[in-house]
Amino acid sequence: MMYPGVMPDYMGWMMLGSYVIWAVVIGLAVYFGVRVVRSLDSRNNARSILEQRLARGEINEEEFRSRLAILRG
Repeated sequence: MMYPGVMPDYMGWMMLGSYVIWAVVIGLAVYFGVRVVRSLDSRNNARSILEQRLARGEINEEEFRSRLAILRG
């Protein structure tokens, strides 16, 4: 029998399931967002290392451009 203002037992489980699904969706979004930012940051970091090596004279301009082209893919 259902009383006014009282949910049946299965409604609680349905609500819990929807919370779990939303938590997983948000968690995956955050995880992949962090991965994208880190990959972009690592590419910029590699470029800055190449620029520093060029500035110190460890590599010449031709080698800098060829390695930069490799980094860009």
